Amino acid sequence: MDDSAADFTLLKRHVEQLLKIQCSNYKEDYIKRRFLSRMRSTNSATYADYLHYIKSHPAENEPLRNALTINVTEFFRDKEVWDEVKNVILPALFQQKKRITIWCAGSSTGEEPYTLA
Repeated sequence: MDDSAADFTLLKRHVEQLLKIQCSNYKEDYIKRRFLSRMRSTNSATYADYLHYIKSHPAENEPLRNALTINVTEFFRDKEVWDEVKNVILPALFQQKKRITIWCAGSSTGEEPYTLA
């Protein structure tokens, strides 16, 4: 692991602890793009520089959280998923007279709030 990769890992771990965000829920390229965007905004040249910046500037927490999370909190956000449920999955289950259980857990950090069992 080169210094850049090691510094990226350190930054990611710090952000997970600081903001209580599971970076593993996101693709690594997405996390890198979001970090690089914030690094440009703060004139941080490296992951190590940005980690130092975050530690010394608590006001950066909110812009970083906004950069990492999806700031949409509507239930039917992914229309294609719900169209598939409505038009394909539910009719097939109804036709088989299967029981349907739907659980909903609220979340405001980007996870979809549904699990169908």
